[in-house]
Amino acid sequence: MLFGDTLTVEECAKLARRQAPGLVAATYDQRAAALDSSATSLNRRPGFFVSAGSAVAPEWSYDPTLTNLGEYHAQLGMDLTLADGGRRQRARERSRLGAETARARRRVAYREAGLEAAALALRAGRLGEVGGILREARDRLEGIGALVRSGVSSGVRSPADSIRLSLALEDAALALEAVGADETTTQLELLGAMGLPLERRVFVRDADGEVESGPAIADSLGLSSLVHERPELTLARLQVAAARLEASDAGRRDAATVELGLDAGLAGADVTRAVPLPFLIDHPGATFADRLKRDLGASATLRFRLPLLDRALAPALASHDAAILAATTRSAAAEREEQRRVLELVARWRSATERVRLAESIAIRAETHFLRTKSLYAGGATTLFDVLDALQLLRDARVRRAESREDLRMVRFEAEDRR
Repeated sequence: MLFGDTLTVEECAKLARRQAPGLVAATYDQRAAALDSSATSLNRRPGFFVSAGSAVAPEWSYDPTLTNLGEYHAQLGMDLTLADGGRRQRARERSRLGAETARARRRVAYREAGLEAAALALRAGRLGEVGGILREARDRLEGIGALVRSGVSSGVRSPADSIRLSLALEDAALALEAVGADETTTQLELLGAMGLPLERRVFVRDADGEVESGPAIADSLGLSSLVHERPELTLARLQVAAARLEASDAGRRDAATVELGLDAGLAGADVTRAVPLPFLIDHPGATFADRLKRDLGASATLRFRLPLLDRALAPALASHDAAILAATTRSAAAEREEQRRVLELVARWRSATERVRLAESIAIRAETHFLRTKSLYAGGATTLFDVLDALQLLRDARVRRAESREDLRMVRFEAEDRR
């Protein structure tokens, strides 16, 4: 991309949906959640470990009857959970829900990035159009100035007309300055939303073949049929599932656990000598290698645990039941909210279409009224105030038309984006 790119609203949204900072962060969150889910899915497998250690207790340091003169071990072990009341399964489910939640949140971020860029692009386009309208109005004021000056110099017009025109020109300059400042701010916001360097500049153009039509019956039906696929509803349903999972986890807090431990390696006492004295007495001539053979071995451990009393279990279950009800209520409310948004979107679409039609008609009539009033003023049949009023009406009508088009294009973009 080069400095001064000309893009459509759709192209701005596409760029934002590829490199907007919020979307990039949501993508990394989704990747992290997916990797965590993959890692947790392996929690049924046994865990292997290496354990080693040594302690030395010389004969002079303690009563030899109270110490084994130190000990050491170097072992390879394995831990395997045989039963845990479904705790590992719930951990896998929790991690899976986390991955789905991150995926749904990325979908929301993807959509919001496009909507934000589209809204800013349409605003930038509208401000550019309004700037053109104001500059054209200023040029027309300057054209009227020639009539005013000739009328004042000939004595046909009052000098007050010259002052009034000067004030109108200053007001036009002030309006242009305000629009220019808004345009600069919008440009910076648009570049930030698209993840582009702030020294760039984007010019927004209409898409080829763009039409300003209202919604058809098929549009309304299509939007309503897709309500259940909205990522907000997916998030709400996932919150219900997560609440139920936490309740299930709390309900199995008193479940029995069974763990198996296996180890094999070397373990022995008396590390102050290469060959412990008792072993040397029983086996005269024993070497360090003989000592290692004696220390070689393996063991198995079976651990069973069953909680007997948990006074916090009942209130914890009641708390999770309330959380399930809250999540379910929010999910139902979210579905109703999405249905309301569809109806509101269709209503906004119809309203925006009608406002564009009316604004177009008003702008045409205001143009005709201004030209007629200006002609009457040139002939001395009306006052400068009437001409300036007609020009203000024309300027306002064209600005309202630009605003109406912005609203219509935005609502059409939202509708297309939902499909």
